[in-house]
Amino acid sequence: MTKTIVIAGQLRGLNTLADGTLKLTFMSQELTPEIAGRVYEIRNQYCYMAVKAEGFSDEELKAIEEADTDFKTAKSPSQKLRGVLYRFFEQDPQGFSSFDRFYIHHLDQITEHYKGKLK
Repeated sequence: MTKTIVIAGQLRGLNTLADGTLKLTFMSQELTPEIAGRVYEIRNQYCYMAVKAEGFSDEELKAIEEADTDFKTAKSPSQKLRGVLYRFFEQDPQGFSSFDRFYIHHLDQITEHYKGKLK
């Protein structure tokens, strides 16, 4: 059984998130139990997606299967910290007029905290 799951559908939504990523919403017709089960198996996992307006040829599907996907997929620790600080800023800007100022202030606080622990 091939690991690629091909599902015909319609791109129904496209949203830009605060961290610059995109949220895509696809609608499909009812899936077979086998395909639905395979989709549920990869739910909440990092995966790859190929999209085009017409079906994939056998050659394209083969190329997708054989594609080298060995590249950095996760956010760096600094990107994760920036994202968390952004969400914190959204909930409580603490008087800062921009996220950039908020971010610099909190990074300075973190830096000073750890500098204080140095011997």
